[in-house]
Amino acid sequence: MATLTYTFTKAKKRKAKKRKLRQVKFIDGHDRQHTIYLGDMDDKQAREICTRVEQLNSAARVGGTLPENAAGWLRNLPPALYDKLAKHGLCPPRDAGKVVTLGEYTKQYKASRTDVKESTHSTYDQAIRCLIACFGKNKPLKDFNAGDGAKFRRYLSITEGLAENTVRGRCARAKQIFTAAIKQRLISENPFTGLKCNVVGNRERDYFVTREITAKVLTACPDTESRLLFMLARIGGLRCPSETFSLRWPDVDWERNCIKVTSPKTAHHDGKETRFIPIFKDLRPYLEAARAEAPKGAEFVITHYRGIRNNPRAHLMRIVERAGLPVWPKLWQNLRSTRETELRNENEFSTHLICAWIGHSKDVAMKHYLQVQQADFDRASGSTSHITSHNLAKPNGLEKQNGLCLSSLSLENTGKVQLSSVSERESNRASRTRTYNQQIMSLLL
Repeated sequence: MATLTYTFTKAKKRKAKKRKLRQVKFIDGHDRQHTIYLGDMDDKQAREICTRVEQLNSAARVGGTLPENAAGWLRNLPPALYDKLAKHGLCPPRDAGKVVTLGEYTKQYKASRTDVKESTHSTYDQAIRCLIACFGKNKPLKDFNAGDGAKFRRYLSITEGLAENTVRGRCARAKQIFTAAIKQRLISENPFTGLKCNVVGNRERDYFVTREITAKVLTACPDTESRLLFMLARIGGLRCPSETFSLRWPDVDWERNCIKVTSPKTAHHDGKETRFIPIFKDLRPYLEAARAEAPKGAEFVITHYRGIRNNPRAHLMRIVERAGLPVWPKLWQNLRSTRETELRNENEFSTHLICAWIGHSKDVAMKHYLQVQQADFDRASGSTSHITSHNLAKPNGLEKQNGLCLSSLSLENTGKVQLSSVSERESNRASRTRTYNQQIMSLLL
């Protein structure tokens, strides 16, 4: 049985406080007494160590196995205390000569993260690839220091040529990987501590996808499903690919005019696994057309393009180039950003509704989504001379809804979208006018 004892040191000065030192004493299987000196520590910690020593000694005497909680406690001991226990035969000595390299550890870490989604695994792959490219797979983990964190950031920015937010994201993953190494007692400090890892808004990459641009993109889309995929992001505000490819036909409630959106990105937050959005009037014709063409018994709304799930950007880029348009930054996210800005400018819905439909908080909207346009300055100043129209020309084959129509799919055609002809005078006026006020538009046109 292990016992906890105390001794007091003599005070070196007259009024100095005496120190209370703890020791744990036990008798091994050969009836030899051992004393483990713990020094000056908290009584609660000393009692726990005494209990663990008793468990270790009992297992060593009878050759039994340790309880799981005792084994876990032993694994997480700091080296100094572990070595004291090993010296008294309570546990095997740690292999001091074994060197854990960056390549070995990152491979083990990735295999252990079975709790994350496939998309998160890809971000780990990218960070690990950059770490090995920067430092080499044979660098010992214990040799990393704070200077290596700064070196890695420079490598990402200069050698890899990554954008600032991408650099921050890779550093955040690297910091997370090395934090796990600290918990395993492989290193004592994180070389990435102090690096800026939080993603910041980059307003220089904002792009408002106007209704004229939307019409041209729809014209260049090859089929019904391609147009629906684009409009789910542009009008529905869905994330692509995670939310668009998770959408099922049972999620579309035609009677209640709403869609249940499954959101893998926010699923780890309580109550954020799903959200509901309205079937917007400009989105409904595309849903109806896709439903009419869907195979019998189809489960997912998007079926033909599921193969592009891992690279939807390249798919949309080809369509934009086919439409003769410049490829804008953040192709899919700027569709969501445009839609949220558009809904705010219409002043028909409250802030909490728009944020609930788009699927993020007000702070995120202000930081990353809502855009400031020239039209805002023109409306504030009362000027309309330099405003560019955001109204989409009405397509043939569909009825105009409430004066503004994005439903450019003609069900009678074979997939090509026909835009309604507009007189040259009206077209010139529209190209000089940007406003969301329908009364002003009616006066101008």
